[in-house]
Amino acid sequence: MRRTALWLLASSVWLGACSGGGTIESPPLTRHPVLAEPVDVVVQYGHDELVPGTDMDVGLVGVFSDYRCPANATCGWQGSAVVGLHIALGSDPGAVFFLNTGVDPRSLALGHYLITVTGLTPQRTAGDSIPARKYQVGLRVESI
Repeated sequence: MRRTALWLLASSVWLGACSGGGTIESPPLTRHPVLAEPVDVVVQYGHDELVPGTDMDVGLVGVFSDYRCPANATCGWQGSAVVGLHIALGSDPGAVFFLNTGVDPRSLALGHYLITVTGLTPQRTAGDSIPARKYQVGLRVESI
């Protein structure tokens, strides 16, 4: 008798949970501003920039494996560098994403934005290293 009562109670709880028509409630999606036109922004190493017209904050946290063709050399291809970007939308703490300058992935879809690396300065020269504080990355942000 006790087992039957427990089984009936468990069944009614389970059926009650399933009677919502198969819909799972989730918190409302955060709405971010929509860009009418793409926005170009330049971010310097160690600094954050608020992308105009958005609630997106972007920071350049580092340049890794800079294998771009030096300006004073002849190369078979342009080469590439990996940039680390800290990107936050609204009040979200954000995360670090890695994108390339010359090979894919050069773009990242985040929320309803597409972020694309458009350039990295300064240009390398053979035999010289670039101090981190000198780097700037060009980005294009557009709504998708």
